[in-house]
Amino acid sequence: AHSFSSDSIVIKVEAPGAPDLTLIDLPGIVRTTTEGQNRAVIGQVNGLIEQFLQQERTIILAVIPANQDIATIDILERARAVDPAGVRTLGVLTKPDLIGPGSEEEVLAVLQNERKVLP
Repeated sequence: AHSFSSDSIVIKVEAPGAPDLTLIDLPGIVRTTTEGQNRAVIGQVNGLIEQFLQQERTIILAVIPANQDIATIDILERARAVDPAGVRTLGVLTKPDLIGPGSEEEVLAVLQNERKVLP
């Protein structure tokens, strides 16, 4: 059965003048499982994400594909719940090359914080 591990792979970079920074690449939010995958993975991933979102020193990179409806991206609501003022949340819009014809105005409205205010 396919499962998920909460173990970390740690890469340490040390250099004079480099900031003391830890980068953690979390898995994407899992809404459903695939064939042979344990349904417990949904709870495991959600728990891991919440664990880091709750930490006040966490900077949240809310990665949002430009080709998806902003209303379906729940990381924004999760981030807003733990960072209402948006002081530690950065919205990152990806995949602009996949925007469908006619969707340009919608994406522009997102970028200008008109459709859904990004932190």
